[in-house]
Amino acid sequence: VAHNFPAREEIARIVEPVMRGRTTQEWIDFLVPRGVWVAPIRTHEEAFADPAVQAADAVEEIDHPVAGRVRLLRFPVELSSGRAGVRRPPPMPGEHAEEILRELGYPDGDVQRLRDQRVI
Repeated sequence: VAHNFPAREEIARIVEPVMRGRTTQEWIDFLVPRGVWVAPIRTHEEAFADPAVQAADAVEEIDHPVAGRVRLLRFPVELSSGRAGVRRPPPMPGEHAEEILRELGYPDGDVQRLRDQRVI
């Protein structure tokens, strides 16, 4: 999330050419020995095709009310009580906003006002 960070563009202008100077694998090979936790960013298809994901049987298919049948990555940890599964599809934007605001202690009037103002 960008937030209000005025130097963001300037930092990106300085860092981007440096980052483009090496491949993803070259950066991983450079950073890991220096104690930096790093991994490549993968597309959905790359993640699903990853041999480690396949070996872990980590892909689950569920029905989404809008998108239809979708593939998701399962929770990556197996608990002593068993493997965690996907209970429901990813939420639509703002789907749980009111519930979350109430859990955070927002009074009903404030939640209603945010809804009326189309903030949520």
